[in-house]
Amino acid sequence: MPGMRIAQLAETAFPLEVNSLFIDADGELNRIDPRERPFGFRFECLGLRFAASTRARKGKLCLQLAATVGPVPYTAESQDRRRDALAIMRATLALPHGRLGLSRDRQIEVAGEFPLSEPLTPVSVVSAAAELVLEIMPYLALLGEVVTAASPRTAGRA
Repeated sequence: MPGMRIAQLAETAFPLEVNSLFIDADGELNRIDPRERPFGFRFECLGLRFAASTRARKGKLCLQLAATVGPVPYTAESQDRRRDALAIMRATLALPHGRLGLSRDRQIEVAGEFPLSEPLTPVSVVSAAAELVLEIMPYLALLGEVVTAASPRTAGRA
């Protein structure tokens, strides 16, 4: 595909999709289907650092989110807090897109996947991330009360 000039870019249909423009080795501006070129970004929300990335699933693009919440309470710390944390995590199994799970190193993690609408605009990508965060937010609030309650392993962390 030959490169485009700025005048040609101005004649293209808008909106331009996220990650659909690139400059090749010859310095030419080119367009590509963003589904062929996954991308990612990071953001902070609710005191957590989220990693977001796009993945193709059955010809459609999805946004995947992940964040680490913190350690699951030990039974020795509090049987009630551990039981409550695990119950909150199980409750997220009913959610359509997001989940709270346990990593191999016993960290509570947020994971989710949301289909992206087309055209793939910045608004559609940010909206998908916001929908995932909003879906899981009530469970994170409950979990925050359980996990952070007097845990010596998280004391002093910010």
